[in-house]
Amino acid sequence: AGTEVGLSLTSVTLSGHTATYGGAIYLGPCSAASVKASTLSDNVASSIGGAIMDSGSTWSVTASTLSGNSTDGLGGALFSNGGITLTASTLSANAAGDLGGGLFVAAGTAAVTNSTLSGNSAKYGGGIYNYSDAVDVTVINSIVSSNMAIEGDGGGINNLVGTLHVIDSTFSVNSATNEPYGIYSFKGNGGGINNVGGTLNVAGSTFSTNTAEVYGGGTN
Repeated sequence: AGTEVGLSLTSVTLSGHTATYGGAIYLGPCSAASVKASTLSDNVASSIGGAIMDSGSTWSVTASTLSGNSTDGLGGALFSNGGITLTASTLSANAAGDLGGGLFVAAGTAAVTNSTLSGNSAKYGGGIYNYSDAVDVTVINSIVSSNMAIEGDGGGINNLVGTLHVIDSTFSVNSATNEPYGIYSFKGNGGGINNVGGTLNVAGSTFSTNTAEVYGGGTN
């Protein structure tokens, strides 16, 4: 099978759509895909990717808002299995029944720059869930606030075993109702940042008022 044709969307609104994979958009192994100046809201995927599921693309979301999207599984707003760049965008009030309320990164790379992740929720990784040891996630000059891990691991970010870089960013009022918070990197610890199974680099960032029920309200 050949590479699928890329997708480009600009100034588009996609709302109220439903699917099993990718409530609004499903991306195959495209060479390139982009979403710009668009709104994706209240879309539902029963399995993966409330708004968008990527199965191996290099893709970008720029100057866009994704809100109120949901899935019973992985990636309340976005599921990435390739390489995603999220720039000057907002992920808010998205929900995953399992992992990654805002963004679930299964493979490849993810770069989040000048963006806001707020009010997202999941069992683990309210804002972002970084899944694989082959994954590299970078968060630059972004705000991660008021996200929730409803079963305890990683209110802001759950970095399971991959590499996570946090630069010039703010984490505030993230919560995990059972054990950890702000950034969580392995079960049971980390209100602000906890890293056990992966590589974590933090520079020039602020952590405030993140809460953990048991271990590591600030940094562990």
